[in-house]
Amino acid sequence: MELEVGNRSGRVKQADVLVSRVAAMALLFLVGGCATTSSTQGSVRLGVVDSQKVLNETDAGKKAMGSLNSFMKVVAKVAQQMGLLVVIERGRAGSTVYNDSSLDLSARVIEEFGKEAH
Repeated sequence: MELEVGNRSGRVKQADVLVSRVAAMALLFLVGGCATTSSTQGSVRLGVVDSQKVLNETDAGKKAMGSLNSFMKVVAKVAQQMGLLVVIERGRAGSTVYNDSSLDLSARVIEEFGKEAH
């Protein structure tokens, strides 16, 4: 079974969610210094950001999306080589209840990503 990166149906939507999460985290690191709070005000001030819009409309965002798309292609390639049907994001944001540590393919993805960079 082949996974086509860029296909917007079925299981690939979950990959898009992962890309969006990673992109949002990358964006927060990129623009984290732009958000400040005022110690002179007594009320809590909140703001929102449409991370997808920022990613689509800024040079830094477009660069980040290019990297994320490359990352997703490498993950898909490694998953296909291993015969996996699903790859779940590891960490607090992931929805995994249990996974065996032998399922972690991070090292192989890093290795493959390094090969494709050359």
